[in-house]
Amino acid sequence: MAKLFSDIYFSGKTLFIFLLIFFSANTFCQETKTIQSVSGTVIDKTTRIPLAGANIVILKTSPQKGTTTDEKGFFRIENIPVGKIKIKISFVGYTTVILNNIILLSGKETVLNVELEKNPFELNEVTVVGRAMRFKQMSLYGGELKEEKNINGFYALEIFKDGNSDEVWGLEKTS
Repeated sequence: MAKLFSDIYFSGKTLFIFLLIFFSANTFCQETKTIQSVSGTVIDKTTRIPLAGANIVILKTSPQKGTTTDEKGFFRIENIPVGKIKIKISFVGYTTVILNNIILLSGKETVLNVELEKNPFELNEVTVVGRAMRFKQMSLYGGELKEEKNINGFYALEIFKDGNSDEVWGLEKTS
């Protein structure tokens, strides 16, 4: 039995080397996430003018990552895991673009230059109907009518009471 323990027994130096190799291999085999960034510009396809405020979103990320373009149409999104990604670019009044299978490589930033086309869309027809406002003359306190005014659909009456400086204003909306 003593011989069995002596065969299994490791010296301190041998145990240290064994543990060093074990933990080094374990650390080496762990998956490390390499990250990268995406940058670029968004412009109008026809006029070539930069589109400030366009939305750029990396789809299927958790949490979702995105940004908007600056006044020069430039954008940059950082800390994206390398691999295939899908990017959505949108701007009000323009056709939305989805870029599939963009490959991010470690050691090299991906630069995109995106052109958006105007998306003319029509709204439903709107009919505006108006009614004329009729003035209904009235006298307050038996005074004298000085002036009438139309203010935003209301008639304002300026009336003097008995001809002195006491003025009375009246508003009335009539249809």
